[in-house]
Amino acid sequence: MVRDGKTMRILIVEDERGDARLLRLFLDASPTPFASTWVATVERALEELASSEVDLALVDLGLPDARELEALDVIERAAPALPVIVVTGRDDEQLAARALHHGAEDYLIKGAFDRHALNRAIRYAIERSRSRTELSTLARKLQAANDRLEGLVLLDPLTELFNRRGLEKALANCVDRVEREGIEALAFFIDLDHFKRINDEHGHAVGDVLLVEIASRLHETLRPSDSLGRIGGDEFLAILPRAVPGQLETIGERLRLAVASAALDASGRVLSVTGSVAGFLIGSETTSLDALIARMHSLLRLSKDGGRNRVCCEGTPLGPAGWLDTICEDLRRGRGVHAVLQPIFRLSDLTVSGFELLSRFTNGRVEAPDEVFRLCAERNLLTLADHQCLRTCVSLSESLPRTVRRHLNIFPTTLMRLGTHELLDLFGADPRLYCLELSEQQMSCDMPRLQRRVESVRASGLRIACDDVGFGRSHLESLVLLEPDVVKIDKRCVRGIARDERARRHLGRFISIARKLDAEVVAEGIETEADLRVLRELGVDFGQGFLWGVPSLEMPRAV
Repeated sequence: MVRDGKTMRILIVEDERGDARLLRLFLDASPTPFASTWVATVERALEELASSEVDLALVDLGLPDARELEALDVIERAAPALPVIVVTGRDDEQLAARALHHGAEDYLIKGAFDRHALNRAIRYAIERSRSRTELSTLARKLQAANDRLEGLVLLDPLTELFNRRGLEKALANCVDRVEREGIEALAFFIDLDHFKRINDEHGHAVGDVLLVEIASRLHETLRPSDSLGRIGGDEFLAILPRAVPGQLETIGERLRLAVASAALDASGRVLSVTGSVAGFLIGSETTSLDALIARMHSLLRLSKDGGRNRVCCEGTPLGPAGWLDTICEDLRRGRGVHAVLQPIFRLSDLTVSGFELLSRFTNGRVEAPDEVFRLCAERNLLTLADHQCLRTCVSLSESLPRTVRRHLNIFPTTLMRLGTHELLDLFGADPRLYCLELSEQQMSCDMPRLQRRVESVRASGLRIACDDVGFGRSHLESLVLLEPDVVKIDKRCVRGIARDERARRHLGRFISIARKLDAEVVAEGIETEADLRVLRELGVDFGQGFLWGVPSLEMPRAV
């Protein structure tokens, strides 16, 4: 028997030398070319399986280090796909049945077979094993194909969100959980305002790209357990199990701001749209997707009639304008902002080399900085809010030792609007202690102008970092033009890197670019020891993340 031109390798596991010698004689006299190896214990068999390629094992049940069928179980765990034939002196039908149940291909009784019977048993065992392997492979491929087909049936081809059929399935599952587990669930209908103008003025291809960007922003706003789908040309539906009615306005506002934050550069012109949002509670009486949409359309009309770009929730007044106005008023008066510290570690020895100072908002309704900044941009308050955050972070940084660097986030637009003296006054006598982080995700401004501004700021002693590198709209232009002192790798490129070879190659390319720019590399979002080891192997200089705790007002003891 030759497999792909190779002699079949047989492992004989037999403690009796005479029986083993007879089996080897049978194999050597066979017309089929076999190469046999003899071991006397299960332990030696495992070593052989680990170091050599074996096509079949002949196993005795009376081994010194295994009782009865224990040898079969041990070998099956070590080599699940290896065909095994039991060769024993025990003529016991019940034992034979148990051996076959434990995975043996055949049960041969010593002295009751010749070389022809052994050859036939080996041939049949290997063929049966091959057939099972091929069937298993085909079954996996068929399941994968079925999964892909189901995905095509349930997904919108443009946005890769759920389509109507996918949303119907998600809604049915959600309603079932509401009834069975007594959980609460919410639904949100998002209708883009005047999206037809984008298609009419710029073409459907541009409109499709903007739709994909909006879908991505909405998806990032929701939890992994939530369902999001596209139910029309410019309409989206989100289903959120385990969400309570008290969150209606807050979540609805997050979705509205997510739509407003999506932008597309089309021939030098930034395109964006707003969205009207309707939200309400899903109950066990929700019978179908059509009924849900009909209920939403009536609520959505209130939002549209109220001026569009609004959130209208069932049982509440039109839009959450009251608490939005409160946030804006707090920022105008310099209230509602505080700062926290996140240490930056030197990965070689895990000493603290600096801190990133992060802004937090305490209005009581929305605390996520991204959402507040989106709101401020919408109301032309972004520079004011960013300036307020800078002052707050600088104030907290004054308590830090002068031996550590302080990293502060600033929007590129704020950097360009603040005067040089006004900016430097924030940092006191020694601006060299500070590093300003510019997010690549907000660099849609005039790059040559930003480059000149960065050069002017760096001449004063401030260091510059490009933040969020490697994800989303990251591009090389900002790195090449700005020549940053620090390159900060986005956390989404870091999380799980120990399990993702492609992510390691991706990160390696950005590290290579940073080296050519003579820039330090800081990895954000380190959460596991395994990821930390990979980052060290890749030569990353510094890192920060939840592996060392959440941002707080407390400094590590090592400082």
